[in-house]
Amino acid sequence: MGAEEEEEIKEYGVGTGLLESGAKERATFTLDDDDEEVGGGGRARGQKLPPSSSAAPGIPYAHVTFVEIAKQFAVLGWTAFGGPAAHIATFERVFVSSKSWLSSQVFTEFLALGQCVSGPTSTQMAFAIGVVKKGTMGGLLSGSMFLHPGFILMSILGAATGGALGRPSALVRALVAGFTAVAIALVAGAAAGLGKKVCQDKVTTCILTVSAAVCLYSKAAFVMPLLMLVGGAVTLVAYRKKDFAAEDRAEGGDIKSLGLTTRQGGILLAVWVSLLSILLIVVAATKGHLWGPLSWFSTFYTAGSLIFGGGQVLLPLLLDQMTSEGTCGDPTQCPALMTEDQFYAGLAAAQSMPGPLFNFSAYLGAVIAHNAGYWSFFGTLVCWVGLFAPGIMLIFGVLPFWGTFRRFPLYKRALPGINSAAVGLIFTAVFRMTFQAHEQSPFPKASTSIGVLSFTAVQHLGVPAPVAVIAGGCLGMLAHAARLH
Repeated sequence: MGAEEEEEIKEYGVGTGLLESGAKERATFTLDDDDEEVGGGGRARGQKLPPSSSAAPGIPYAHVTFVEIAKQFAVLGWTAFGGPAAHIATFERVFVSSKSWLSSQVFTEFLALGQCVSGPTSTQMAFAIGVVKKGTMGGLLSGSMFLHPGFILMSILGAATGGALGRPSALVRALVAGFTAVAIALVAGAAAGLGKKVCQDKVTTCILTVSAAVCLYSKAAFVMPLLMLVGGAVTLVAYRKKDFAAEDRAEGGDIKSLGLTTRQGGILLAVWVSLLSILLIVVAATKGHLWGPLSWFSTFYTAGSLIFGGGQVLLPLLLDQMTSEGTCGDPTQCPALMTEDQFYAGLAAAQSMPGPLFNFSAYLGAVIAHNAGYWSFFGTLVCWVGLFAPGIMLIFGVLPFWGTFRRFPLYKRALPGINSAAVGLIFTAVFRMTFQAHEQSPFPKASTSIGVLSFTAVQHLGVPAPVAVIAGGCLGMLAHAARLH
């Protein structure tokens, strides 16, 4: 690398850790014609990072290794209870506030991306964080570390019980209630923190508030993407005279890679669309008379491709698909894949497991395969891969294009509104989770108290979130033993 190029890197504040490491590591990007390019495992021609690639003054974004990625996401995979909103809250606390892996702006952009494409948002964010720190392999590592605990536990549960689960015991319900109370506290903390960061004026504050209010009123899948579009349009007009040049030089040091090139990303998106189209055509042409495993894969892949909003939105569709008779018109030829009791028993177990609710598909696959006379783990793989594949393909395919269009002036003006609307969803989640916990908890008042204690412990006393989760579960069992209300 020449002296001029080295000086340019130092001027923008990015890559200094790579220069210092010398022979220890190859840089994940190179310079060409005064622009920065990503090397997903080598030099990737044509895909350029945003031109602004410096950390904000006084914020040296961490240089991350594969070992650190594996360590952090493995811990999260085993301790991230409470659903997607709680996972996102934990990501913000760990990777933005604590570890300085990402800026709050890039984090909220990931949140907005996850809301705009189908699939599990928290899972897609886990993959995206790994991608921007260590390229495609980093993304695969972070995502797999986050997913594998729940996958393993739900696979074992489905295979071991063969769907013969009963209703969860009162003690298990108390444990889950304690976990849920802590999860709500974590989401509330993240909502407050992100709200302060994205609400820089009255315009963005109003966008966030309206977004949260509308999402509380309506759960329709199209509402959140529509609100982000409207929020972006509002700041596009409101900030039409604002100069973003200063911000350009104060952001982006947290982005080391975009993974694939735009060409590779386009191919991946084309594969996703083509496979979805083929499956829909085959199902329609055969009128439901498909080889069992292919039919299972088609059901889960289609659901994963068309569902926005995560696991809670997916559940009604899966319940109908799993417990209804097939469309071939003959119940003996197209029986229901499982009973409602099997479905709800597995759902109760899935909600008490760490990681994304989409891991429920591992249990469903095992039960489906057992009922159909196949090896349980084979069914687990078919259904789990089918459900997760679309969302993972989408985030890997979209990221290279995001790295390009985030440079555009129109996007920069729309971004504050998009981010504010996206964070409004986190505020919505606090209220919805609180209402739901109050209805489902065996001791609603005690659950509220556990949540209040957890909020103070994590946000003000510095108690690690995994410790708070474990403590919440213990307090839940104590509340059950003491017969609290």
